Amino acid sequence: MTFAWQGGEPTLMGLDFFQRAVELQQKYRRPGMRIHNALQTNGTLLDDAWGAFFPRA
Repeated sequence: MTFAWQGGEPTLMGLDFFQRAVELQQKYRRPGMRIHNALQTNGTLLDDAWGAFFPRA
């Protein structure tokens, strides 16, 4: 399953929102299900915390 985060600037939701979204994806995924996240951003709000989060998402 792929979640595509786009429209406006999704990073305005904040890193906490996306961390929680990934937690819920893992909690409710079915056995064997692979989950992918795609984020379309202009990059102006990205920082080191976002960079550390991306490999885990």
